[in-house]
Amino acid sequence: MVIVAVSLVIQGPVYDAKGYNVDRTVESMGIPIQQVAYVLSTDGAVEDDELAFMEQIMPLENWKALYEPTVVDYIKFDPTFDRRFFQENSREFTGHYLHMMLQNPVKALKAYALATIGFWDISRGSASAYICNFHFSNSGYVMSDYFDYYTGLSFRELVEPREYISAALWAWLLLLCISICIQKRYFTGLIALLPTLGVWLSIMVATPLSFSFRYVYSLFLCAPIYLIVALRACRETAQKEPTEAEAEAAENARPEEPIIVEEVEQKHS
Repeated sequence: MVIVAVSLVIQGPVYDAKGYNVDRTVESMGIPIQQVAYVLSTDGAVEDDELAFMEQIMPLENWKALYEPTVVDYIKFDPTFDRRFFQENSREFTGHYLHMMLQNPVKALKAYALATIGFWDISRGSASAYICNFHFSNSGYVMSDYFDYYTGLSFRELVEPREYISAALWAWLLLLCISICIQKRYFTGLIALLPTLGVWLSIMVATPLSFSFRYVYSLFLCAPIYLIVALRACRETAQKEPTEAEAEAAENARPEEPIIVEEVEQKHS
């Protein structure tokens, strides 16, 4: 609880004082922005007033041209995206968004599935925030592989993954262990899994990227805890349930119920 309280203070008033939370609304609305862009780019059913409102945020042709199913950054970082207008009219945006999604439920579901695919589809993996042995071009750093320079052996190639394990794998492992705890009624262990469940759910609600292993890295680190909790749940349930031999012995140890004989007196007249 102390950690949670300190985090709230730092990310709340401290970040506000530093001006770090100016774009907090835009950052938290990544998936709705993606869904709106999908509806607009596929010519979904949209009212005229909704089109006019979205036009004030960004030109409609840019909504269509910049939409990329797995990342919202192309839209929200575009110079034509009016972040101030979005921030000041976020409630109105939410109202238009909800109506557009009700008018286009299939498109809304498809856009959501694409925006979160890396966190629920176990067959999808990506190099994004996996092993980042590179720098972005705008960072101003130049990479040098000194292992290769002095030994002729490239350390970068040595640690470069050949296959990328899906971030969704750790989410499904977590959900499996949660289902075991519920089925075994091991609620003490279930409490230990709730924090990482909260991490995954928050990503499924507000992720700006479909693939980024760092977003769910805590699930990977806690994977041994999931297995320990699941095994403990199975073990405690097994200890509570008597074996067949124990059940038979208990049945044989029960005292026999006395037979009550009722004497019926017949009166002869």
